[in-house]
Amino acid sequence: MKVWLQCMFPSFDNEGSAQEIEAAQIEAEDVVREVITLLAKLENDRRESKKCLELERKKVQMLSSTVDAMLEQRLHTLPEEVQRGEISRIRLEYFQLGVLWIYRSNEFQREKNK
Repeated sequence: MKVWLQCMFPSFDNEGSAQEIEAAQIEAEDVVREVITLLAKLENDRRESKKCLELERKKVQMLSSTVDAMLEQRLHTLPEEVQRGEISRIRLEYFQLGVLWIYRSNEFQREKNK
């Protein structure tokens, strides 16, 4: 203990008064208490950070599964939408061909009647 006191207080000698020794011991106890308090605060901060990290990981998993579900749903609905679009396009082309056929038929009949 005296070596520590000499390192901390260079003016301390082996024949130091009882009051100096007692003051140094009280100061050392205060330092130890402060260190223990700081360590406890650090441990609490570590636990809180760990809880927050786990919460964020759960959020990432939830978002990832939501995105996966949306992508899977889109994979099922997209071909149906494409088919509906193609059917609409085919119907339009069929209608246009029908109109063109009628027009050409009428034109042919007019030429034939001349």
